Amino acid sequence: MYRSSRKSWAYWLWTVVIGLGLLAPVARSAEDPLQGQQPVPMFGNEFQFIPGVWGRYRLTGKEVPAGSQMYFAVLEKVPQCKGQAFWIEVEVYTNGHSAVVTRLLVPDTGAGPGDAHKAYVQITGYRPFEVPRKYLRAYPKQPQKQVGRFQKYNLAGEPKESALTWRGRPLKVTTVEAIDPQGRPATATISREAPPLCVVKLDSPDTRMELLDWGTGAKSKLTGKPVGLWRWVWGVAWQAARSSQSVQP
Repeated sequence: MYRSSRKSWAYWLWTVVIGLGLLAPVARSAEDPLQGQQPVPMFGNEFQFIPGVWGRYRLTGKEVPAGSQMYFAVLEKVPQCKGQAFWIEVEVYTNGHSAVVTRLLVPDTGAGPGDAHKAYVQITGYRPFEVPRKYLRAYPKQPQKQVGRFQKYNLAGEPKESALTWRGRPLKVTTVEAIDPQGRPATATISREAPPLCVVKLDSPDTRMELLDWGTGAKSKLTGKPVGLWRWVWGVAWQAARSSQSVQP
């Protein structure tokens, strides 16, 4: 999710074509573009499915480009045969500019979002494309990462409740010690008054996360009609070819 330049994304998508054997077989082990999605943290059962709520966060860490921010929103509810699902969106910014928007239809498991039923991705400057279903599930026997991952932290130790003023707004918060899925310790400040993620501050081995703003009235940030991945790839290739011809002397 942190790759931001158009050039690198176009290169990644061409690698998908190569990796699936449509081009040179020698390149089939190349990296897949949709593996770069960073997981969204969740704490216990704090996640709240409330249509329209959103939060914006600053992200820092060893693997996070400088100036990265994440916008997370819960959108409309979708009735299901069993239970219910919601559209959510994650938008990542690098150096103040939107890099990519991921739109996901996820079920409400009662303990946060489950694996996505559908997903769309829009890179800045391009039309959105539908993510193939293979990227919506985790496959233990394969090294690929899925789109729309949530990383659940298990609470450990005794939580400490307090009140503070955060970004000029009063919040009732709980400071907790936690364990990430790899068994490593983390510290977080959480508040149910700052949905949907309810994370005010997180300090983990991989990422630091800090709430910058939150509110209601969220709307979809995707623009244009989504197309299939392969149609999108060939469209990008055609656009690049035309641009290359136009600059030739």
